[in-house]
Amino acid sequence: MGRVIGQKRSLLQQQVCAIRARLELAGYLSDLALFNVAIGSKLRGCELVKLTVSDLVKHDRVREGVSIIQSKTKPPVQFELSENTRESVFVWVKSPEMFACRFLFPSRVHDRPHVSTRQ
Repeated sequence: MGRVIGQKRSLLQQQVCAIRARLELAGYLSDLALFNVAIGSKLRGCELVKLTVSDLVKHDRVREGVSIIQSKTKPPVQFELSENTRESVFVWVKSPEMFACRFLFPSRVHDRPHVSTRQ
């Protein structure tokens, strides 16, 4: 069968739970936080990778509600982070890999500040 152009496919709740469980069991803290924020915020990939720690964390707590200005269309996008998402972000931000990182999802390539949408 051919693919329909422009058709969006959504993950089923069961699939989302399975992905979360596998990331958690494997200990992939950054991937779990990235997945949870992506699912919860519905931000474009380019906006997601540019999130800074200060966008989501204030006074050593992950915010429940977040507002991000989109670089492409300029209006703010508001979203709430679930308890599960806040917990995964908190664990990731407190991990040794995040010491002195400005971006929530820093690049593994040293000359780039954050992951790219291709990474």
